[in-house]
Amino acid sequence: MKVKPKHTLEILDEKGFPVPKKQQLSNYLTSSREKLLQVDTSIIPDDDKPWVLKYHVECEDETDDDDENEIDDSDDDRNKFQFFVAIDLRGFPCLIIGTTDMIKQFHRYGFAVCTNEKEKDFKFTFIYIRDGLRDSNLQMDEQNLVLIADGSEAIRNAFSKVFGTDRSIVICWAHMRKRVEKQLCLVEDKNLHTEIMDDVDTLQLSKDKKTFEIATKLFLKRWKNQEQFIHYFSSEWLESKNGWYEGLEVSSTNNALEATNRAIKDEDTLRERLVLARFTAVLFLIVNKWSGERNPAGKDFVQEREDRVKYICP
Repeated sequence: MKVKPKHTLEILDEKGFPVPKKQQLSNYLTSSREKLLQVDTSIIPDDDKPWVLKYHVECEDETDDDDENEIDDSDDDRNKFQFFVAIDLRGFPCLIIGTTDMIKQFHRYGFAVCTNEKEKDFKFTFIYIRDGLRDSNLQMDEQNLVLIADGSEAIRNAFSKVFGTDRSIVICWAHMRKRVEKQLCLVEDKNLHTEIMDDVDTLQLSKDKKTFEIATKLFLKRWKNQEQFIHYFSSEWLESKNGWYEGLEVSSTNNALEATNRAIKDEDTLRERLVLARFTAVLFLIVNKWSGERNPAGKDFVQEREDRVKYICP
């Protein structure tokens, strides 16, 4: 339950229990959660046994959503990976983290359970994945670092702050297309809707940046009379989030991640809303199963070509 200390004190008072000071309660909650997490914070020799990479405990009633300095990001070392968001666990977003290869298969790393889906939550996740890889002596080629996401500003901003603004950010084509379709209401003539989407589909097939830029100019010129739609399309999908065409030579969708999310709900949680303590145990079982599937001696192991695993996504 996402009950803040202040509300907890009010409940204790209503039920007639002794009410501690707010700071005492916060200290107790922080200490209890740290003890719970410290059980598995070191890397275990057993390759298939999951562990907690990093954690951050916060028990304040109010936090400043704009404060991005809570997590120290002074170390400028860069590593590489990919990531995204999938499950809601009694109000706690559960983030599945992994990498997508050249044939769009999703290789899972683990989970992050956060309080919200805001920029600082994603920043926390990116920082600790980056630093965790470094601390584990796992180096990744930063030249191939790509983020595949659904267009969320919070995810994109957090990624850029942790890894730098020169990193590639790919927008999931399936998510982008659905959003554009919803805005076709800006075009009064419904007979034009299919033509516009056909042109958007053609833009997505651009083989390189130069082709994409030329094609978008022609697209804007053709539909310039649809001012409202063109204003939306330009500001939303050309000026900032323009990484949705095939010429980027990465997986253009995060459908493999969505399939992983669905499998977890169908096979592991059985679509039940689990309390945090129970779900933590389930997460460890899931990650243990994932690791076992990568064991060369396992019956479900599939030999992976090394050059396929290249990118990272949410």
